[in-house]
Amino acid sequence: HIDTDDDNDGMPDDWEIFHGLNPIEPSDASTDLDGDGLNNLTEYQIGSDPNVYTSPSPFPLVVLLVIAIIVLIAFLGILFMRKL
Repeated sequence: HIDTDDDNDGMPDDWEIFHGLNPIEPSDASTDLDGDGLNNLTEYQIGSDPNVYTSPSPFPLVVLLVIAIIVLIAFLGILFMRKL
């Protein structure tokens, strides 16, 4: 098994090298190369370029948060029903 993330920052080494980041420096995950308010790790996770300003849209994050809350409520409901 080849380690493709030597600094364990959540971004693959080849992606970091391609985008001008340091694959052995974990702190670059929290920096924001293009100043758009999204750190480099988030840019990797959403598939955007950390060198190109992206106007962040809160809509997808809100949708994901609502879905997560619904799933959590459903899960807790199932656990509660099993204990009855």
